[in-house]
Amino acid sequence: MENANIFLEYFKVLIWPLTLLFVFWIGRKQFKLLIPLIQKIKYKEFEIEFSKNLDHVRKDVEKVTQVEKVTLTNEPELYNLIEDSPASGVIKAWKSLELTAKKKAKQLLPPDETFQDPLSRPLVYLEWKGTFVPSTASAIHKLRMLQNQVYYAEDDAISTKNAIQYATLTKSIQKQIDSIIELPKVSLTKLTYLILQLNLLIDSKNFEDISIKEVSNWIENRNVIPSLKTRTEGYSDFSFFNLDGPNKNFITFYHDQMYSFLGAFSGDEGRKWGVNNLGLCLLLAWTNEIIQQGSGWHPSDI
Repeated sequence: MENANIFLEYFKVLIWPLTLLFVFWIGRKQFKLLIPLIQKIKYKEFEIEFSKNLDHVRKDVEKVTQVEKVTLTNEPELYNLIEDSPASGVIKAWKSLELTAKKKAKQLLPPDETFQDPLSRPLVYLEWKGTFVPSTASAIHKLRMLQNQVYYAEDDAISTKNAIQYATLTKSIQKQIDSIIELPKVSLTKLTYLILQLNLLIDSKNFEDISIKEVSNWIENRNVIPSLKTRTEGYSDFSFFNLDGPNKNFITFYHDQMYSFLGAFSGDEGRKWGVNNLGLCLLLAWTNEIIQQGSGWHPSDI
């Protein structure tokens, strides 16, 4: 009787694992049939996300150049690789972009460069120097992320169509890099930071009383940034641009540029930039104009 009870207790413990094992054994063929379906669903999700991110990259790149004008007709080796292995084609396209950046960095590298080992990270280096406009820098970041994802994915995780699109976008950026003629004298990061602060102030609607005339006086006296800092204290952060800090050369450059715009376009702000009322909008437009004129690469050359 005691042995029967012990057996019963063991049976209660083992009944569910044995049942599950039996069910799995019976349905093992059906489970095997499900594996490709699960894999297919996983790849489909990856493909959808990859395609969505490519659309974002395309919009960034099209702010500078027309993607349609860039094709892989002169890249038969890359095209054939994509046809055989889309994932390998994406990795190859990214490496080609890095190689283009490395050649350009090597060509323009100044003898007194302080950036540590720029040729090992050429795209990072060129961005650090302020060579890329914000949309191009954003596109490069996204392309790097996509390449990293593909590197660890299965070869058929993306379609040939998306791999070709990826390669075309990298070629568009390579075309931009090839057109760089010099390293910028001033980092675009500082200009885009100013644009961000001006945009925040305009959006707050607390400084609509700053007129074009008042801003013109700041520009005339070459004290735009100190005046902004004082006038908008508590709503902005211009501490990055202290007159006695590391960016004093940039401040001089910025004031000189604004002064030249004032001399050339004063009274013509409405016709040329559509600015007729707000002084902050004029500063935003002219700061953007510094970027538009190019500092290293030139949109008109593309």
